[in-house]
Amino acid sequence: MTAQGESTLINLTITGVPPWVARPVQLFTFVYAGSCAKRDSTPAYALNDTVQVHPQNSIGLSGPLTIAKTLPVPMDALRSGDFAIVLRTSPADGNWDIFCGDMK
Repeated sequence: MTAQGESTLINLTITGVPPWVARPVQLFTFVYAGSCAKRDSTPAYALNDTVQVHPQNSIGLSGPLTIAKTLPVPMDALRSGDFAIVLRTSPADGNWDIFCGDMK
């Protein structure tokens, strides 16, 4: 996470995307109030203007993938509150949560 005034830039590096996820990989990003262990049922923020994940290097889809999102919340508020970030597969891939991380 990188503070950008009243916003926070979130850069994600993703490895281990399940092989059944269609290529090019499309992941939906949500921020929930709460934690990965216990989060609200509805996301506080949906960060889905861009869902296609990009290869980090020339290795392509066999290597790490990256995605950047801007959250309209100051980083201090994210770190002092209880929030979790979730990456979810596309509807075509079943809307499965494949990653959750507590934002601290």
